[in-house]
Amino acid sequence: MRTSYFIQTTMLSLVCFLTACGGDKPTTDTGTSSSNGNTTTSSSTAAATTAAKIGSGSGTGFSEGVINVGIGTTTLSAGGTTELTVNLVTSDNTLASNSLTVTFNSPCYATGDAIFKSGSSITNKASSTEGEAVITYQANGCVGDDLVTASVAISGVSKTATATIDVAQDTVTAIETISVVPATISLKGTGGKETSTVTFRVTGSTGSPVKNTTVDFSLNSTAGGLALASASGVTDSKGEVSATVQSGSIPTNVNVTATARGFTVSTQSNDLVVSTGIPDQNSISLSVSTYNPASWETDGVEIDVTILLADAFNNFVPDNTAVYFTASGGAIDSNCKTEGGSCSVKWRSQEFRPSNGRVKIRATTEGNESFTDVNGNGYYDSGVDIFRNTGNCTYNVPTTCDDLVEAYLDKNSNNQRDNDDEFVDYNNNSAFDTNNGIYNGVLCKTEGAGCTKTGVTIRDDATIVMSSIYPQLIGGMLPGQPSNVIVGAGESKPYTITLADSLGNSMPAGTKITITSDTNGTVTHNFPTSGVVATTIDPVSFTVTVKGHASEPTTGSFYINVTAGGITTSTAATTISSN
Repeated sequence: MRTSYFIQTTMLSLVCFLTACGGDKPTTDTGTSSSNGNTTTSSSTAAATTAAKIGSGSGTGFSEGVINVGIGTTTLSAGGTTELTVNLVTSDNTLASNSLTVTFNSPCYATGDAIFKSGSSITNKASSTEGEAVITYQANGCVGDDLVTASVAISGVSKTATATIDVAQDTVTAIETISVVPATISLKGTGGKETSTVTFRVTGSTGSPVKNTTVDFSLNSTAGGLALASASGVTDSKGEVSATVQSGSIPTNVNVTATARGFTVSTQSNDLVVSTGIPDQNSISLSVSTYNPASWETDGVEIDVTILLADAFNNFVPDNTAVYFTASGGAIDSNCKTEGGSCSVKWRSQEFRPSNGRVKIRATTEGNESFTDVNGNGYYDSGVDIFRNTGNCTYNVPTTCDDLVEAYLDKNSNNQRDNDDEFVDYNNNSAFDTNNGIYNGVLCKTEGAGCTKTGVTIRDDATIVMSSIYPQLIGGMLPGQPSNVIVGAGESKPYTITLADSLGNSMPAGTKITITSDTNGTVTHNFPTSGVVATTIDPVSFTVTVKGHASEPTTGSFYINVTAGGITTSTAATTISSN
């Protein structure tokens, strides 16, 4: 009976415990009752589902601080990809249900030699789902060990996991020339830039740059002492490597050959020009787009003014060579800088307008006088080479003389400097200096022996006319146009007629003429076949031919219409009659 009582008592106690009879409620892991009767999650439940650690796997197989690499410990091919996976687990190593953002980084990623992708997006961030975050790693020029770190913030504390990916060296498949800067260098000892940097890019089978590759350099010519500063170089993180070329004493073209050491892959650079880099007088050329713009009555009419420069070996001068301009009328841009040996500025019509309508435009830059290199050594040798110091040496732009006076603006085109012709005072002595009888330029081989290395101002000029749209008329007729013509039956009489503007210069480019006639004979003209006045500064002449009627007396008249700038001017009528 005592045994039965004990069992009953024990069972009653258990029931009371489960129903909290007569005592406090026990703490549970499932929840607590709120004052309004609802159930809330306890802190121990949250802890059971919230991430606490980052690593690989879960449960008993969890490795904290480790990134799972899809290819394992094998080497990743150049340009290859692999998945990286990290797990976020609770304190008891079960997969966490809350979503967190994991950030991946590596040294190769920092330099652009590796790429992270989440799905199709290029990003180094991945969000966890059911405790797992996955991202794709792609080699993009990375070589060797790359330490990848995955970071996540858990309750304000940074947690990390790492893995090392070994990326294979790519196979070199191509070398290309990236740049040759500058493309023209000066002869050794002439005072210009005497070195050029030739840069190559080495790429692999995936098209990505290949770094840490040794590239050997060679020149196709060593004429005049051409040399390389170094015979080889190593590619940087961009797969780029540079060779430095040092000029020699002979003008020539040179190429650099680059070969990837250990690979049968080579390329040759673009031409590098070794020259003076300094323009000379007989290689400067000035031109204008229109010599006779319709600008006497109109402001703001523009034309292009172009300068071309080359050196003593007729090579283009270096880019950014500055050229300066001035004009005796209108307005002009002050300067331009060459590209490919040329550059252009705008001239614009406005006041001042010279009374004769003629404007002189001059271009100048620093350069060398010219000579004929008889012995072909690239330098001026007094007593051997030809330097012309007689002839038309007073001209601003001489044609039979190499010996230059200081450049001046020959306003009236009389080929000598007048007191009102502005000049370029090259030596700053406040005086106009004439030719000195010796060669001046950097190609002087021995200073004092008939030459000096001091340069000069080289120049070229051009004359344009500010053409009027109104023709020159004498008694209402063009010069040479007869007031009357008497012709016999079938007889032809030609008349030479001059077409000039009101200032005696050329009519504007594009000027047209027509002839209006009411004669029973014929009136024809041989005005230019283009039908319009070309670009020129001088008046043009043409022939008007009057032919009598074959069988009856010829009567009637004709007049000439001149159209320029949208305005038509008609001459007085020329009468036609028979004997």
